[in-house]
Amino acid sequence: MGKKILIRVDASNNIGTGHVMRCLTLANEAKRHGWTTCIVLRDPDTNIVAYLSSLGHDVKELVSSNYSKGNSGNTLEHGDWLTVSQTQDAHETADIVRDFKPDWLVVDHYAIDSTWLSIIEKYGAKILVIDDLGDRDLICDLLLDQNLGASAAKYIGKVSRNCRLLLGPDFALIRDEFKEWREKSLKDRFDRDVKNIL
Repeated sequence: MGKKILIRVDASNNIGTGHVMRCLTLANEAKRHGWTTCIVLRDPDTNIVAYLSSLGHDVKELVSSNYSKGNSGNTLEHGDWLTVSQTQDAHETADIVRDFKPDWLVVDHYAIDSTWLSIIEKYGAKILVIDDLGDRDLICDLLLDQNLGASAAKYIGKVSRNCRLLLGPDFALIRDEFKEWREKSLKDRFDRDVKNIL
């Protein structure tokens, strides 16, 4: 039986699509290595669902009711990115986790912290959190901060004791199209006399 990865991420006008795109890089690579993938989004745009599905990923949608929407009570700086409470979102995600039984669960969401993760961790999947803020408590086995200048200092006391930190651009999630054009781009640096860059 192959490995399974479940990704919890969102996209919206407020959040943008960057988190989904970096998670998609990870999902595509996992799929290429024979893993089964599942991407969980709350109230996603139909175009995003169609795009992710077209690449062979199972997409699960969490739907906010008019009653629950906007009543998150989330006090994190980006708390309004999650339109329901962390507890509700975690329990709804847990229903999917129980059915899917992932080996790894990836969370890329600034509105999720240890409140959400403490509910999910008991289902046995290893947890990878993708972050670059270092502004909240997290429960995870791996933490990925791929930004230039990422440091362990900002995560002191904010991650699980045995958490392994993957820090800096050496761990960057680079989409295939950028990898494919790298050699040509490097070659072009020497073949062109660039005078202006916009």
